[in-house]
This record gives sequence, C-alpha cells and structure tokens, in this order.
Amino acid sequence: EPPAALVGDVPTLAQLRTSFPAAAREGLAAALKDAPQNQGALGTIGSFLRVQTGARSVEPRQGGDPDAILSRADAAVNAGDIKGALGEIAALPQSGQAAMAGWTTGAQAWVEANAALAAMAAGSM
Repeated sequence: EPPAALVGDVPTLAQLRTSFPAAAREGLAAALKDAPQNQGALGTIGSFLRVQTGARSVEPRQGGDPDAILSRADAAVNAGDIKGALGEIAALPQSGQAAMAGWTTGAQAWVEANAALAAMAAGSM
C-alpha cells in the first residue's frame, strides 16, 4: 500500500514554480498591509505602491522584511529547494503566511511526497 503522502493531490515542481509569484504577491501585500506604520511618510507611500502594483524583489536579498524574505523564498523555489522556501515563508508575519496558505499546503505535500519516495527507494517502507 502506498504511503499516505503519495495518495493525495501532490503538485509538480513545475506547478509550484509557476504558482509561486502570484502567491508571493498576495503574501507580500498582506504582510505590508499589516506592517507597523513607523516607517515614515516615504516608507508608507512605498508600501502602499508595492501593494497596489504587486511589485516585489525578484533577486534574493538580505533582510528580515517581507520583501526580502520572499525574494529568498523565490530563489529557493527556482532552485528546486521547496523545503528551504517553506522555511523562509515561515519567517513572514502571520498575515503573509495566511495569504500564502494555499501555496504552502501544496508545497508541504510535495516535500512529504518526495520524502516518501526517497524512503521507498531506500527500501525503508
């Protein structure tokens, strides 16, 4: 009998890569809307514009702000490191994580399915 992780609906790596940008935009918008308003006028305007346009960093960069976190998660997804991307997303504010819940659920299913396949290939199942 196949492991439970292989029985459900598991997205492909290509599907995860394709769907990540939209999920990241939603996560960033939610996180920016809930961000503390102590950024000054320019920071507030910048956050507003990013929420309105969906603009986000696509090159990985350092920092703990939601845009930097998602830039590193994006790089991890493109490299096929879904587990690493999930680790980055876990550092987002709760609102950002909630906005990305659909993507992260699929990503977690992919990670679990790959672990189950590896265990089967190693003969431990």
